[in-house]
Amino acid sequence: MTFSSGSNKSQIDFVLTRKVDRAVCKDCKVLPGKCLVSQHKLMIVDVGVKWRKQKHRSNKCIKTRWWNLNGGKMAIFKDKMLQGDPWRVEGEPNMIWDEMASRIRNTARKVLGESRGRGPLTKETWWWNEEVQQAIKVKEECYKRLHKCRNEDNYKCFRQARKDAKKAVREARGKACKGLYQKLETKDGEKDIYRIAKQRERKTKDLIHIKCIKDEADRVLVKEYEINERWRTYFDTLFNEESRGDFGDLDDTFDDTNRQFVRWIKAQ
Repeated sequence: MTFSSGSNKSQIDFVLTRKVDRAVCKDCKVLPGKCLVSQHKLMIVDVGVKWRKQKHRSNKCIKTRWWNLNGGKMAIFKDKMLQGDPWRVEGEPNMIWDEMASRIRNTARKVLGESRGRGPLTKETWWWNEEVQQAIKVKEECYKRLHKCRNEDNYKCFRQARKDAKKAVREARGKACKGLYQKLETKDGEKDIYRIAKQRERKTKDLIHIKCIKDEADRVLVKEYEINERWRTYFDTLFNEESRGDFGDLDDTFDDTNRQFVRWIKAQ
């Protein structure tokens, strides 16, 4: 019974649903102690809905980790390349080039590995090394164990792993920056100074700045100085061109009555 008024009780409340949705309605019940409004009891319907996970298109760009080609991996990569079959030097140049490129790429994937294609773009990774990677991996494993079982031992393990990871990151970054500063002080590092300055200048630019624009002849301009010149000429013409508007003959809005008020205001 969903309605009660004094000694009268009846079932007058219903749930409206489409015919095709009747199959998802599992149960219907009324809570006697809960009043939705005066004299009406709260009615609840249990509905079973299938949840479907929406698939998103992934635009991953998997790349070979060529930046790891240094130190011991460079020697391993060289040995792998020399262990294979000798290079073919006779035949069509395009086929020879394709074979060489395919062999180099496959060897690099095995030795250097591939990126996941969705790494964070805002983090600095140029000073990353194997020690830092191993310390971060240990910290993640300790965090997973702490998340499953929150006891004192797991918490101490995670705290120590986090401390070691911070130390490894600090040492690796300091060592890399020290080597970079020493390189910039040399004569060969002068070009790198200008390169770093240009890179920082590009990062400070707005991401939504105009990269192309059309001139008066509908020709697309893509060079920066041409775009700036186009904007300069546009605003120069807009603000410095003489007005040629024809407003016609303007009537005299001051009649005799208005002139009297003007004289009175001036006198005051």
